[in-house]
Amino acid sequence: MVDLTQARPFLDAIFGNAAAGEFLLLWTLPDRRSAWFADVDAACAALAAPSYENKDVYAGMCTSPADMGASRRCDAANVASMGCLWADIDVGSGGHKKENYPATIEDAMEVLKTYPKPSMVISTGHGIHVYWLFRERFLTARPADNAAAAELAERWQRWLLRGMQSKGWSLDMTWDLARILRVPGTMNWKDKAHPLPVALLENNNTQYDWLELSKRIPADIHAEAHTTATKASGIGALKLSEDRVLNGDVFNALQLRFRQKFTDSFQRTKPLAGGDQSPSAYDASLAMYGVIAGLDDQQIADLLIMSRRNAAQDLKLRQDYYANTISSARREAKKSESIEDLINQSKSTPEAQEALNISPEEARARMLDSLSTVLGVHVDRIVKYDVDPDPMFWMEVGGSRRVKIGTVDIIMELRKFKNKVMATVGALLPDFKRPEWEKIAQLIVNCAETAEGIVDGKFEDSTKSLVNEYLLATKIGDDANEAAALGMPFADKEGKVFIALESLKQWIYYTRHQDIKLQDLAQFLANIGCVTKQMRFSMRASGKQVSRRVWQVPSDLVPGNG
Repeated sequence: MVDLTQARPFLDAIFGNAAAGEFLLLWTLPDRRSAWFADVDAACAALAAPSYENKDVYAGMCTSPADMGASRRCDAANVASMGCLWADIDVGSGGHKKENYPATIEDAMEVLKTYPKPSMVISTGHGIHVYWLFRERFLTARPADNAAAAELAERWQRWLLRGMQSKGWSLDMTWDLARILRVPGTMNWKDKAHPLPVALLENNNTQYDWLELSKRIPADIHAEAHTTATKASGIGALKLSEDRVLNGDVFNALQLRFRQKFTDSFQRTKPLAGGDQSPSAYDASLAMYGVIAGLDDQQIADLLIMSRRNAAQDLKLRQDYYANTISSARREAKKSESIEDLINQSKSTPEAQEALNISPEEARARMLDSLSTVLGVHVDRIVKYDVDPDPMFWMEVGGSRRVKIGTVDIIMELRKFKNKVMATVGALLPDFKRPEWEKIAQLIVNCAETAEGIVDGKFEDSTKSLVNEYLLATKIGDDANEAAALGMPFADKEGKVFIALESLKQWIYYTRHQDIKLQDLAQFLANIGCVTKQMRFSMRASGKQVSRRVWQVPSDLVPGNG
């Protein structure tokens, strides 16, 4: 059993300050299964279950913006926030591919004395995991921030590597933001014949400002890797100095194309829309002109520096500021392009799609991709249920999260739609002008799939196919007592198959998004020939006998009998 006296302090230290809407990952071997939790309490409740015994248990170092499902982990470019820096230090020669590691934990800790004091130290059985906790989390949702966090994590570990190399030792690079490390209070099953405890050796609650830690890294320690996040943002290292100048021909082309509006933004003399006259607002305006005109990142940075210098304003020569400004402009431009793309796709007729050899499924997939870009959340599927009195819409987001949108009235109201998404997945959608949102709302309806198995809103018409699908999707047990304890279908000695009404109701809710009343579902089952029976079962955990009502399924509905 997982020792929560060690696991909880560890998880609290790293994830206790995570924002609402972020999810922490527990990942296990050998089943390679992901489990996502909205808070530490939920994670600890899961760890207390027998299902985590005799497994290697890992935690993701960064949070995810969504529950990614049981078969996925959040990739580095999409993590929500980072709460610490870490290092995985192998010791000894057993269980490692390399041999040039510190001989003991004490040897490794001796090297770390020349660095900021670690907040936590975990013994993994074959080494230690070391953590430096942040006072406030490093938010990584924006591409430029993601790249900065990855750069900090890499530079930190390369600084540690320098200390290890001074002793002739090595350190594996584990700085990627998608990294998972072992949870204390569990076991290391790498050698199944000789499992070793993963133990919390030290937890002193020391917290650091991540910016202060970054300043401790020597200036000649550089990040050498090119992260996915950096590529995604399109912002590399910019040349920033007070004498930067944009090519004259390029500047003149901008003036000719955008005329007085560009000149006003460059000179910073007239208020922008809404009366904003802040330096950052002028920067954002100029960056957008640069993006629309096809300038590269360095040219846009040069344009901003020129404008600030001419207006005698602080040049703000920081990589993060210019990278964030340019990235934001590119995202806004991309959003506008995606809206236009969606509008163009909505005008595409089935005949035009057929002529271009585009299947209806591919056309819908393209619309969903564009819709995802516009909304800023990954939309996997939109489902429409033709029920009385008005059709209902559900949206599947981020691999596993289902958002119950409701009727068309909700879709048409941007504020209500945003509230639905925010309440379910914790993502705040961007604002849109009314004409833009009306077009997006029309496309949300257009790319919705009508749920299979629902006929004219009458659920009983599809009960037979649903029962058959339910039995295909769930295991029919041969131990009635065990199956009854779990609410699963089972077969008796004569081969008759029985199901529990409550479990079928729950399955329908999660697969069809329909919340059917138990009495209605019971009537539907009776209509297709199911017969209710009162049976007694023995609960092994308590040894008690219980009486429960189950439903016998007609043999022609049992998979393999038709």
